[in-house]
Amino acid sequence: MSERDEGFLGDMLEIADKILLRAHGIPRDDYDADEDRQIVFTHLVQLIGEAASRISPETRVAHPEVAWKQIVGTRHRIVHDYLHVDTDILWEIVTTHVPQLHDQLVAILQADSNEASDDQSDEQNA
Repeated sequence: MSERDEGFLGDMLEIADKILLRAHGIPRDDYDADEDRQIVFTHLVQLIGEAASRISPETRVAHPEVAWKQIVGTRHRIVHDYLHVDTDILWEIVTTHVPQLHDQLVAILQADSNEASDDQSDEQNA
């Protein structure tokens, strides 16, 4: 994987961490009543989509477990139809999809790190 893709995947993971931290233990009623929290989540989901849009086609193909098209599509929807963000859909993204994405990103980055370590070992042994 290219360093560029690794950087964007790291950005996505960092943003997912921010979402998970802010969403942890928050009841749905509190979310519904807090426009500021909704705005923050909207922005962070948009940023994940922006980083995902910069991932190379090769890395996307190598990791079909990630819903690349939906993630980028959500970013486009937020940016181009920002006055009509559905708070129910945003809540589902934050509480269901982002935790899944977080786990996928951790696995991808760990596998890439392991491959890089294996490559370095192979070079040293050659």
